[in-house]
Amino acid sequence: MKEVLIISYYFPPLGMGGVQRPAKWAKYLPEFGWKPVVITVKDIVYYAYDYSILREIEEVPVFRTESLDPLRVSKWFRVDKNNENSGSRSKKFGVLFRKFLNYWFIPDIRILWVPFVIAAAVRIISGNREIKAVITSSPPNSTHIAGYWIKKIFGIKWIADLRDDWAFEIETRSPTIVHRRINRFVYKKVLQNTDKIITVSGRIAVNHSKIAGCDNKNVSVVRNGYDPDDFKDVKPVVEDKFTVVYTGSVTKYTNPYVFLSGLYIACKENPVFKNDLLVKFAGTVTDIDLNSMVKKFGLEDNVKIHGYLNHSEVINILSGSDVALLLISESLGEGMVTGKIYEYIGAGKHIFALIPDCDASDILATYGNATIGEYNKSEDIAEKILRIYEDWRKNKSLNSEDVKIKEGFGRVHQVGKLSGILNDLL
Repeated sequence: MKEVLIISYYFPPLGMGGVQRPAKWAKYLPEFGWKPVVITVKDIVYYAYDYSILREIEEVPVFRTESLDPLRVSKWFRVDKNNENSGSRSKKFGVLFRKFLNYWFIPDIRILWVPFVIAAAVRIISGNREIKAVITSSPPNSTHIAGYWIKKIFGIKWIADLRDDWAFEIETRSPTIVHRRINRFVYKKVLQNTDKIITVSGRIAVNHSKIAGCDNKNVSVVRNGYDPDDFKDVKPVVEDKFTVVYTGSVTKYTNPYVFLSGLYIACKENPVFKNDLLVKFAGTVTDIDLNSMVKKFGLEDNVKIHGYLNHSEVINILSGSDVALLLISESLGEGMVTGKIYEYIGAGKHIFALIPDCDASDILATYGNATIGEYNKSEDIAEKILRIYEDWRKNKSLNSEDVKIKEGFGRVHQVGKLSGILNDLL
């Protein structure tokens, strides 16, 4: 069996949605004639762990390397967990320290991991001539620099997988003009030397073709998708309420403030709706005060904040819901497609989406079972959520039963596309 080397900084047992892409590739590639070998980083300071995903790929060889980046180095130093003030000071210092380092390391501070990746790849490939290709998956974008040098050393085929829009990040998040110019140079130099670029969405693919000067044929879309295995032993958490569930991180880019203000208006217009309403947030909350928002709109009895849960628990909560909530800010760019959208589709849920015109809206148009509201208009949100609620009150099914459409968004189908790309390169 042909082998492929997958390099990803974020990999199980780390949690969150981003780790699932390389992990599910590792799980399903053998079905298509490719044996995966993984390089990732050793244990880092991180806020979410999920060992359930790691158990799905127990047979996959995973090599974990050292790194000098802050998340790994911080693991060497233990903070007194009983000293709350010490922990708070340490966290604030860590944020400031990372911002300082971002001025000095391009494209990002994870470049301090790259030498260890290259060293590990040299050992692995030198001892295994069955490895025919390497895939580098970002973020962090510095991972692709490792791919560049591995290809230079061994001459094997190299696929750069960009889960986020590197080009968009350069233009919007570079701290200075100098950083932007250097970042552009690194970006173009790296991507122009790949054998193939893959992305999660069509608009990101177009961006790379334009800015990196790549041939359109050299850029392909391999979506994330949902894993049907995740729903095999599901135990739905069903409530005697009209239940809206949001899964994944709540941040300034997925801020639910206007959604909650829309619910406030809907509750004022329809007191019965307020009595029936339950909203669940299953995921980490960072950079915003969600509890204060809930209190401001008088929704304490209607909102439950779970915090981070392992993936199987999230699927159980999602499966028992009536509506799945999708939030995407315009500031994330047109190419943004959050991974949760596929799990919403896999669960067959009606999706209430507050999103701009982006790839996610194109996917929802194909899926069909969705309501798209205006992200910044509370009145529009209130009107549309009440309309969905009335259908629920009339016992109308809100779920989608179109199996064929759902299968097209499955992980297995997407890994099949990836294996086709690998086969075409050889």
